[in-house]
Amino acid sequence: MSIKHSTNNDGSVAIIGATAWNATHTIDNNTITTAMLATTTVAAGSYTATNLTVGVDGRITAASNGSGGSSVSVISPAGITGTVNDWAPTGIGAATTILVTSSSSTVLLAGLTGGTLGRTIILVNADAANQMYIRNNASSSAAANRINTGYGADVIMSGGLGNSVTLQYFNSVWNVVAISTATPPPVDIQGNTTIEGSLKINGLSRITSGAGTPLGVVYGSPGDMFLRTDGGAGTSLYIKESGASTTAGWVAK
Repeated sequence: MSIKHSTNNDGSVAIIGATAWNATHTIDNNTITTAMLATTTVAAGSYTATNLTVGVDGRITAASNGSGGSSVSVISPAGITGTVNDWAPTGIGAATTILVTSSSSTVLLAGLTGGTLGRTIILVNADAANQMYIRNNASSSAAANRINTGYGADVIMSGGLGNSVTLQYFNSVWNVVAISTATPPPVDIQGNTTIEGSLKINGLSRITSGAGTPLGVVYGSPGDMFLRTDGGAGTSLYIKESGASTTAGWVAK
């Protein structure tokens, strides 16, 4: 390689016979401004769950809104009352949790809009006193907005913050997939059923059975019932009429 004096008027040096030339040059700060950068096809703006394409030189060459990711959106719509068909509260489109309040002692939710395949919504009873009934496949709402409780009957959601029912949309309807401190519908018993021990109704009254008189033997509270298996006329059924959690107060009927 030979270097000859440049014939150019700009003071540059002509390199003759070089097959490669490696050099490092430091660019002073603020020498290249944003106006000097080549533009790309990426539009300026904000993107959600962004899909990015980065070129070999580290530049973003493509950007678009993505569909991944999820967020929690809690809405607290105006109180409802009576039978509510095809409920469409403000904000239902993005809601994941709905705080439900009512302006009457009994609310019957017969349908909910916004159903799309796989979507999950949690209904939370935010009313301290009033309970809410989740109607099972109520014909008063559009078919796509109905709720399948899975029990073949309505579900009762007790009053109080924290009592909830989780709905998931599939098979073209909302489906109850979880219940938290809500009351399932009554059990429909068909055919022969054997119950070991005692049967408690509504968590209060109890039905038991056995041989001999319950007096002085079987503990009970008013409203409990005892079926005597070896009794006769007037001694086969006993009702507890007095004394909470005692063996006294049984009266033969």
